[in-house]
Amino acid sequence: MAEVQQLAALPAEHAATSSLPGPSSYHPIILAGDFNLVPFSPLYWFIVTGGLSYQGINQFTLSGQEGTHRNKPLRGASPNSLLPPSVGISNRCQYEDFSNGLRFDNLPAITHPFGLASAYQHYFSPNEPEYTTYHQHVCTTVDYIMYSSNLFQQSRRVDMLPYRQRLSLVGRRSLIRQGDLHPLGSLPNKWYASDHISLQAFFQFRAPNLQNAPVRDSNYYEVNNDKKVRR
Repeated sequence: MAEVQQLAALPAEHAATSSLPGPSSYHPIILAGDFNLVPFSPLYWFIVTGGLSYQGINQFTLSGQEGTHRNKPLRGASPNSLLPPSVGISNRCQYEDFSNGLRFDNLPAITHPFGLASAYQHYFSPNEPEYTTYHQHVCTTVDYIMYSSNLFQQSRRVDMLPYRQRLSLVGRRSLIRQGDLHPLGSLPNKWYASDHISLQAFFQFRAPNLQNAPVRDSNYYEVNNDKKVRR
């Protein structure tokens, strides 16, 4: 459940620091790092769809990393079990004051307003998944570069685009295939110093000019999952 609280804190912090005039309007966001969850798990879908309904869900399947844990449903059917008032985050992933110990959003779900997508597709082909870590003879994906996705067709007038649509993925570095990874043995080893494989993606941010004319220049950014950003 700590993972849920950590993930809820990310959009809460972004909403508090990067809001723009207008309803549900925010600067684009890029999240990169080890999320400790596998693709298409409930927490993964929470990040990319903005919603998680957790009534009756197994708490050890939230991240998709069940391991040897026994099945155990989440306690109760209210956000108090996942986001107690002491955390100060509502089930809409917004900072709120619950100093009186009461909350009025007791629905068995949490949501956030950011449309995020993974820079990676998680599969080379339908039968060949991507991997970002290999240790204890297990290959899996737990590292991600998430970004504010452009879900709608780009407009020629950049000044008319919602801010999150001005950020677009233009490229990514391919990951190592499992067939090339297995002969090296578990990570880290003498050839690779980390137990995680580096992710790298390239983004374009389209900014309007002062005359509200079509954009002439674009800024390109390189993002690595070691949290370095290069322009």
